[in-house]
Amino acid sequence: MKSRLILTVALTALTVAGSQLATPGQVAADDTGDIAGKLTGNKKYFRDAIVYIEKAPGQNKPPAKPVEMDQRNHKFVPAVLPVVRGTTVKFLNSDHEAHNVFSPDNEKYDLGNWPGGESRDYTFKQLGVYTQLCKLHPSMIGYVVVLQNPYFAQVDTSDGSFRIRDVPPGKYQVKAWQARGEGGPIEVVVEADEKANVDIPIARPQR
Repeated sequence: MKSRLILTVALTALTVAGSQLATPGQVAADDTGDIAGKLTGNKKYFRDAIVYIEKAPGQNKPPAKPVEMDQRNHKFVPAVLPVVRGTTVKFLNSDHEAHNVFSPDNEKYDLGNWPGGESRDYTFKQLGVYTQLCKLHPSMIGYVVVLQNPYFAQVDTSDGSFRIRDVPPGKYQVKAWQARGEGGPIEVVVEADEKANVDIPIARPQR
């Protein structure tokens, strides 16, 4: 208990003195806070939307194991998959026919065609949105959204609510993304063991 107290005090002093945010590896789960709220605006932009912190300190390493995006009933499942840069995505095929996965975005890749029951992997190297398409079934479309950090959440389609959990204390810019809509950035201050509330207007971006 004494060593834990000393460590906590030392980290707090470092954060205040250096005007820096503690990194995720330095902060225990009970020393973090949540960001919760709702999207506002037309509900059509709530479907398959995500909310995320634009930039957070630390190394923000990707998960050691691949995350999965399936092809099922001629759909990408989930339709939108947020991941940290460097994440490997395993593209499954759960249909009883061949599928293909390619993207025209960023580094542009084509994983070829493969039959049901097999999969292909791809590691995402750049930040941004990657549209997922199938050359064999042009109606299929999905998205992999590559983010700088793991602080993101899916939005509840019914009411636009969201909650980003276990965020280290600090000041952040929060954004919303949907295939046809965007929201933010909005500044949010997170405090330990507290919930920061924020509403984010989302609408079709003005180009």
